[in-house]
Amino acid sequence: MARMEQAQLGGRLRLGVIPTIGPYLLPRLIAQLDTAYPTLDLEVRETLTQQLIAELNSGQLDVALVALPISEPTLEEHALFSEPLVLVRPKQSAPETLPPTLAHPDMLKNQRLLLLEEGHCFRDQALEFCTLGGRLGPQGLNASSLSTLVQMVGAGLGVTLLPQMAVAVETAAAPVSTAHFVETEPTRSVGLVWRKTNPLASQLKGLAPLVIAAAQTPLPPANTS
Repeated sequence: MARMEQAQLGGRLRLGVIPTIGPYLLPRLIAQLDTAYPTLDLEVRETLTQQLIAELNSGQLDVALVALPISEPTLEEHALFSEPLVLVRPKQSAPETLPPTLAHPDMLKNQRLLLLEEGHCFRDQALEFCTLGGRLGPQGLNASSLSTLVQMVGAGLGVTLLPQMAVAVETAAAPVSTAHFVETEPTRSVGLVWRKTNPLASQLKGLAPLVIAAAQTPLPPANTS
């Protein structure tokens, strides 16, 4: 309650984040937080959505950065931005009927789709898009990380979807190409969630512009030395 009276966040902040956001957004977000809140003591917990929900409800976490909606009655959701999901396929496999940076959703019917394992919300989002209009083809490897999925695509085992924020990192060292879908582009909504009873709710809303700014900050160029 004493922290609630402060003008801005300070002291310990326990932030949860899902694995399909953490590696790609956290480095830039932490830099933003260090500048905006110099007295903040940030603790980060990366795990799956259902575990984050449980830890928010039990008071082990203050706030979490997740894909929305959560639809948990005890939690408040604050949407921040929407990002596209990008098709990743083996290099040189783009069809001649479209530019190499574009793909049609119907192409998925004839491709083996590689997905994250059960429990990842990103798996459900990918399946939801691919199931629309009967576009879901055969499924292959279930992986625990986006890195593994991209490497398996590079090995020719199938195709996968990536959130836009992960593309630059995960495709840098794999023989793959990426394409945005024409006509119907899948997206996911990224936002913050916290307990409705959290006395820091007003301060937590102040994190929103920092997360958005971090998402819009270009990644530094890769070290090729």
